[in-house]
Amino acid sequence: MIGKNNQYLKKTKEGTKVETYSIKKFKVGTASVVIGASIFFGAGAVAQAGEEVSKNTTADNSKNEDATLGGAVSEKVVAKPVVKEATKEEVAAGVAAKLGVKETEKEAEKEPAKALDKIQLSSFISEIEGKISSGAYANKTEESVANLIVDLNSAKATLESATTQDELTKAYQKLVVSVNSKLRNKPVEKKETPAVKSITSNETVGKKVEDTEKKVETNSIENTGSKDPRTGKEIAKNTAFRAAINQDPKVDFTFSIPSKKEIYIYNEENFRLEIPVYSETGKIRYATIKQGSRNKFANVPDTTDQLDIQFGFTATVINRDEIAGVTSDASKENPAKIVITGRPNDVLKNMPQYTKQENQTLNVGTRYIQVVDDQGRENLKKGTDITDPGYFYLVLKSQAKKYALRSQPTDEKISVSSLTNPTAEDLKKIKDSIQLEYSQNNEDARLADKRGTLVEHPEDVIQSVSIVGNNIVVTFTDGSTKTKPVGEIVRKNTPPTVNLPYSNEANRNIYIYSGEETDLTFTATDESKIKDLKLRGPGDINYNNATSFGLAVGNIVDSTVTSGEGSVSENKKTATIKMTGTTSLRDGQKWTSIIVAKDDNNGESAPFNGRINATTNPAERQKIEGYVEFVVKNQTKKYDIKAPEGKVNVVDPTNVTAEEFEKIKEKVKIEYSQTNDDANLTSKRGQAVENQATRISTITKDASGNLVVTYKDGSTDTKPLSEYVSLNKQPAIDAINTAADNKIAEINSNANATAEEKVAAIEKVNADKMKALTAINDNSVTTKSALDNAKTSGTIAIGNDNPVAMKKDTAKVAIDTALREKEAAIDANNDLTTEEKNAAKADAQAKSTAAKTAIDNATTNAAVDSAKTAGTTSVSSVTPTATAKPAAKKAIDEALKAKEAQLDARADLTAEEKKAAKADAQARATAAKAAIDNATTNATVDSAKTSGVVDVESVNPQASQKKNDAKNAVDEALKAKEAAIDARADLTDEEKTAAKADAKDKADAAKQAIDKATTNDAVTQAKNNGATSVDSVNPTAQAKPAAKKAIDDALKAKNDAIDARTDLTDEEKTAAKADAKAKADAAKTAIDNVTTNDAVTQAKNDGATSVDSVNPTAQAKPAAKQAIEDALKAKNDTIDANNDLTAEEKAKAKEDARAKADAAKTAIDNATTNEAVEQAKADGATSVNNVNPTAQAKPAAKQAIEYALKAKNDAIDARTDLTDEEKTAAKADAKAKADAAKQAIDNVTTNDAVTQAKNDG
Repeated sequence: MIGKNNQYLKKTKEGTKVETYSIKKFKVGTASVVIGASIFFGAGAVAQAGEEVSKNTTADNSKNEDATLGGAVSEKVVAKPVVKEATKEEVAAGVAAKLGVKETEKEAEKEPAKALDKIQLSSFISEIEGKISSGAYANKTEESVANLIVDLNSAKATLESATTQDELTKAYQKLVVSVNSKLRNKPVEKKETPAVKSITSNETVGKKVEDTEKKVETNSIENTGSKDPRTGKEIAKNTAFRAAINQDPKVDFTFSIPSKKEIYIYNEENFRLEIPVYSETGKIRYATIKQGSRNKFANVPDTTDQLDIQFGFTATVINRDEIAGVTSDASKENPAKIVITGRPNDVLKNMPQYTKQENQTLNVGTRYIQVVDDQGRENLKKGTDITDPGYFYLVLKSQAKKYALRSQPTDEKISVSSLTNPTAEDLKKIKDSIQLEYSQNNEDARLADKRGTLVEHPEDVIQSVSIVGNNIVVTFTDGSTKTKPVGEIVRKNTPPTVNLPYSNEANRNIYIYSGEETDLTFTATDESKIKDLKLRGPGDINYNNATSFGLAVGNIVDSTVTSGEGSVSENKKTATIKMTGTTSLRDGQKWTSIIVAKDDNNGESAPFNGRINATTNPAERQKIEGYVEFVVKNQTKKYDIKAPEGKVNVVDPTNVTAEEFEKIKEKVKIEYSQTNDDANLTSKRGQAVENQATRISTITKDASGNLVVTYKDGSTDTKPLSEYVSLNKQPAIDAINTAADNKIAEINSNANATAEEKVAAIEKVNADKMKALTAINDNSVTTKSALDNAKTSGTIAIGNDNPVAMKKDTAKVAIDTALREKEAAIDANNDLTTEEKNAAKADAQAKSTAAKTAIDNATTNAAVDSAKTAGTTSVSSVTPTATAKPAAKKAIDEALKAKEAQLDARADLTAEEKKAAKADAQARATAAKAAIDNATTNATVDSAKTSGVVDVESVNPQASQKKNDAKNAVDEALKAKEAAIDARADLTDEEKTAAKADAKDKADAAKQAIDKATTNDAVTQAKNNGATSVDSVNPTAQAKPAAKKAIDDALKAKNDAIDARTDLTDEEKTAAKADAKAKADAAKTAIDNVTTNDAVTQAKNDGATSVDSVNPTAQAKPAAKQAIEDALKAKNDTIDANNDLTAEEKAKAKEDARAKADAAKTAIDNATTNEAVEQAKADGATSVNNVNPTAQAKPAAKQAIEYALKAKNDAIDARTDLTDEEKTAAKADAKAKADAAKQAIDNVTTNDAVTQAKNDG
């Protein structure tokens, strides 16, 4: 292969035959020089360097020991022996010469002075730094790499300080020599390298690669109109489609810098990168990470699919060992993922490029993703440069690159005690509250969506915070830093402000009123957070001195109310405490306190440490924030008696009664004093006190005629009682009005006076009333005595006003005359009974009374005359009719008729018996009517009627004894049948009731037949038939047998279900069936014990549910299977722990153990008894435990080593050219190599690795 930049070799070999030679011995030092040159300068430089050594070379593509993470595997150059061997220095010089160093020098001599060209040296330095960072020199000795770093630093210094092109050139040459001549490989074991065909073979030289280019301007396969092999349908021509199933597998990278295929890692942070891979087929064989030129990374020990990709990072890959026949799902929609995790290790952190600066760029190196799908298609090409689809480059950046400090809004700035000398608490607060965002200047595309957003847990990446000068310096966990002006993040703390309800703000006074509950609120506000709020005393009184005066004050500690009353707002910026209670001090007494607030930045509203004394100038004390002088005032200074809104009328203003004073007390109101200077009560001055009952102790009157209000604290207010009272004339007025009303009512109620007579009397009453009221309302009447005189005169005059009545008395005399005449006529009528005469007289009397009432009700003279005429006519119209005797006789006739009908209806009498009974009844009726005629009063008539009716009804000939005996026999049969039915426990109440009703119906029918019989024989036959019919009632039970059958059906179904269970042993089935049987028996007993259909149904349903609830849990078989699984796990653990076995032997042994375990579990499933299950479990565990694989590969390999050692020892012993000492030394060497080989065999895990270790050994 010819490097694309090696124009010299390309032009030389085009059309030229290249001879090849067999591989011979080649100087190791020379080969190292050529290999080193090939790493950095391509195949052209190597070829020319090789020509300096020998003109006859051949290429060998065996593994290059010097390959780096990101570089291509170089070709090892070998040559035939030559007469003179070139030294390393000569070869290096030749390489440098071929690279144009001499030409550069000549050109420098010819060309005039110009700007220095540092590109060559700078690029070479960067390349070497990248290889060091990527671990490309991991196979070189530490000493030689250290020397290279010294020369590298020297070259970098020259790059900065050089003033001539010659200095740069010499530095470049020296660095080339250092790379190619001074690096030393670590010792490695020799391995045979299979012969390969030279890549310079004439078969490919000069030939153009065909069929590798896509059709111009398209990424599609040309559509020729052939049929779609999937559907068999013809595909329309001229419609291009992608050759999806012919595409290579894909890697879905997310790069930090897409143009460079770079992915950023950040210092001191756990890195995790998921790389989706997929194939158009939806299946892949393996997906892994390779070094440059497709070289593998080492495996992470004791893992399945993890690679050590160096510098503290590992990768979880898919089918790491690339085992044939293994595939994984990996579609575009559901790709597989390679996951890289880790954290930069000390190797990276010790490199000079690990600067921990924002511009840090430490090239970790190149990696390649290799994906092979199930069709054998692969994405990775040569694995040599950025154009490869699997290429990606890891770069380590500082945390200062990733994060930035956000300028915080004013209301979110962090409050501290000092901007220049912060306390440790301030710095902790800044660290806890500072806003860290993802840098908006970071070009990392993988963080593009987070740019400018806040970091969720900044405490995870911030190591410390400090203030340096005017800047805040944040140090991240990697030691990198970010700064921001102090004013953009923090602000100096402003102490809390205390707001007090001063009564007199000028003097800083708050008034406390004796005798009543104090309710004062002290408020503190802060821009950040109120931590503490309390009341304290002056001087050394660093405690709540208000408690000494009977008052309680709230206290807030750490933003929490710890005692008393208070509050803290949700944002903690406002807090209040309350002073409550009733002071024990008196009017005029006072004391000093300070309300002190403290915020969470230790800012204090009054930071004076309590040094305020009583002797301190009041003006100075009043300047202290929160200072207050509490002054006690009595209640009379807070309240006044309010002017009355109305007066109370009293009988005697000079002698107010207790009852009248109670009314006066109701009108007494107090108001907030209009002369009190308490600013807290300014808005209330002159307003009524809403809860005055809690303020006033008593309201009394004194001997001087004053109303006295005494407050709760004993202080008083007074007001003249005359302001509350006036003479009450209303009782006198009411007395006159009442006297007039009563007199008029008396006149109107006088039945003897006509309207004309009443009108005259009422006019006189009204005149006397008006005269009396005028006298009372005269202004000269101001005393109780004068008022009483005017009232008395008026009432006497009104009382003497009476009407004169004559008309009605004359009319009533005429009515009385008519009544006497009517009563005489009634007494002369002998057809009437005494009661009927009395009733007629009473009727006449009632008409007389009604007439007089009509006369009384008449209001005029004409109405009186009319009532008199109507009354006399009404009394004369009374004409009584006899009713008692006819009615009595009619009752006798009706009783006789009813008795005859009754006799006719009696089926128990014969016709002769009926006729004789009727004649008897008729005789009795005739005698009764005669007695009625002879009676003179209603009572005697009624008595004769009653006796006659009873006498007629008493005719009741005795029924035939034959029918009675027959009916009694039927009743006895019915009673016996009902008792038999009640005794049956198999019948429900409903069934018993139905059966009794049937028996009753049959008995009733039998008695009806007896009643209808007319002869003794007919009666006897009806009796016998009835008894037989009643006895035939024999009900059949329905509900309980049906319910019991349902229980039996449920039991059978449950037993069948238990028998069908294969997971139960016979013992478990027997126990379950016994449980179900017990529940069924209990259900049937419950059915027997209930008495109603509903109860039977409920007992049936409960029983069926109970039986169905039997659901035995299998115990023996699951436990046995678990024992098998435990035995299997133990066996697998034993197999895994056996280092004598290879992975294949372990896998086979585990497969054998699994088969035995599965067989054991099958045997357990097939067992039917507990004993059989136990036996199957024991047999299975024994079978699994008996799996004891014998190691084959490792012992055989070790035996082969022993054979080889013995053969070697025999060969040494057979050597005659060796002394005994040399033989002993040679044998010891062979023994050491054999031991190392056996150790290597012990350390490997697969058959192939054992074979390899055996062959190597």
